[in-house]
Amino acid sequence: MSASGPVIEIRAAGAADLDSLAAIGTASFTAAYGPTTTPADMAVHLETYFTAAAMGDAMANTRCHFMLATVDAGPAGFVKLRDEGVPDVIPAAAVQEIQLLYVMPAFQRFGLGGRLVTAAANFAREQGAKGLWLSTWKDADWAINFYIKAGFRQVGTQEFRVGETIYTDLLMWRPFD
Repeated sequence: MSASGPVIEIRAAGAADLDSLAAIGTASFTAAYGPTTTPADMAVHLETYFTAAAMGDAMANTRCHFMLATVDAGPAGFVKLRDEGVPDVIPAAAVQEIQLLYVMPAFQRFGLGGRLVTAAANFAREQGAKGLWLSTWKDADWAINFYIKAGFRQVGTQEFRVGETIYTDLLMWRPFD
């Protein structure tokens, strides 16, 4: 920590960050969904999506981009962008999806989420995107309020499955001006 507070940085994530991405994803996803799904469903989901190997497979996809947020050089959050699989309700062809945006519970309220959205928007603009879209659980009021403050609006819904547990996600869109 510097004399003026913690040092927060956001940078492109690489292969050396896979364990950190997995740890952030596991802790954050478990905190958000753990109380509402079965332990078996949670275990399968975490093993499928939030291991270092799974993160490495996603990172190898050239249509995906990861950015890591650090606080005092320690991993604190990340955003994963991708430019494929766009739902019909998203009103632009050239868009990027914020597929994952997670901040470790201990680092929430540091402004990392907002910084990660800004970094994602800047990257997407550089790639020629006309906006960002995402999906978030309809019962995650904290996330919905955050995304509305970040300029997103609801444009539809879709199902999200964690094992046998089915959630309803809101589809949210933020055009670039």
